[in-house]
Amino acid sequence: MKTYPIALTVLGVVLATGCGKSPVAGNVTLQSAPLAGPNAASIGSQSAYSVASIADTIGSTLLGLLVGSHDAYAAAVASFSSFKICNDTLVMTDVNGNTVPINGSTNQAGVGLLTFSSASTSSTVLGLPLNIASGTQIKEIDITSAVNTALCPGFPDAVAFDPGTGAVHISQNTAFKFKYANPLTITGSSQNLNLLFGQIVNGMVSLGVSLNNSTIQTVNVGQAM
Repeated sequence: MKTYPIALTVLGVVLATGCGKSPVAGNVTLQSAPLAGPNAASIGSQSAYSVASIADTIGSTLLGLLVGSHDAYAAAVASFSSFKICNDTLVMTDVNGNTVPINGSTNQAGVGLLTFSSASTSSTVLGLPLNIASGTQIKEIDITSAVNTALCPGFPDAVAFDPGTGAVHISQNTAFKFKYANPLTITGSSQNLNLLFGQIVNGMVSLGVSLNNSTIQTVNVGQAM
């Protein structure tokens, strides 16, 4: 089945952890930033920014806001009832366009069922820590959903999202793409890679009952204030 990437402008933030601990080479944890609370509504001044398809979706003024001053931005996440995806494929691409080996392999296997909380004020860990070689420069992270009941038992959808008006079931393969304006370097120490799925939530909430296999392909969540 063909995969349709969502048209996104998504911000990401990279947080280093493990201060005072011995470095663990390639110990990379992929996370979704909180979807509730104050940490879901702003990005600190010391954050690193990632933007997807930015040249195609926003003007130069907003581009300057996103990658220039690095001030905090208010971007509250809309309320929703539930959000789940079956992550069938996880691909990281480096600055040369090559697939980054994860856990020593480039087979692009996904991490399975991901469930996002509408109430949690903490980051959501997306699978087990990943082993990625120190010095790798990541340019893009693609998280693709698909119907895969072997990988996600009991979950018959690619994406299931309830904006509060009833669950919407998506069977179409859908790629959530996170492109970094500046390459993200794997340091060799423990790192958390936080992705702002809240902006995806906002795009789907704005569609409401019109969200379906077709319209999810046109979601544009490029927002910054």
